[in-house]
Amino acid sequence: MPGRTAETVVRSAHLDGHDLAESAMDNAAGVAVALAAARALAPQAGRFRRVLRLAFFGAEEWALTGSRVYRDGLPVAERESIALHVNLDSVAGPAA
Repeated sequence: MPGRTAETVVRSAHLDGHDLAESAMDNAAGVAVALAAARALAPQAGRFRRVLRLAFFGAEEWALTGSRVYRDGLPVAERESIALHVNLDSVAGPAA
């Protein structure tokens, strides 16, 4: 979603998981929260100071490979414009 500046907030979740039942918590729940938040914020697009970028990664269960490849592939100026990255991982499930 556009912002008034080039500063960017990334909200991410990952699409991969381990066992089917475990993947519902880690991390289908994070994907659902990220999508719901984006849907709620969409009517305000363009009013935010910062760009809001929604990102979904694969291969995160294996040493955060997906997000690392994404980050490393960004042009330096775009990478440096990221003010905050909020990763939604295992946002639901039993209390520890």
